[in-house]
Amino acid sequence: MHIALILRARQVRPTAPFRSLDYFLNRGKVLSLYRAYIRSTRGLGDRQARIEAVQWVRHDFDRHRDESDMEKAKALLALGKRNLRTLSNASSLIGQLPNDHKFRGPL
Repeated sequence: MHIALILRARQVRPTAPFRSLDYFLNRGKVLSLYRAYIRSTRGLGDRQARIEAVQWVRHDFDRHRDESDMEKAKALLALGKRNLRTLSNASSLIGQLPNDHKFRGPL
């Protein structure tokens, strides 16, 4: 048993790429932005509109998942924040239901 552990420890493992502090700070901001997008879809009119919006957000975030240029990543983050404001403004135009339902439209 002891020899098996030694042999396993000697196996060559691929080294992970070096990640800077900016990478981890931006990663947290991106995850926060993603959650804000998902929360903002709650205000959309009906279930199908919400599903399509979530699919669009997921696709857009997945498309830029492997971005390694920090300047481009920061620009994408700023663009995402602007688009979130636009989405929030559009969902606020729908308005509240008279009996203050948490979700608008059928679920």
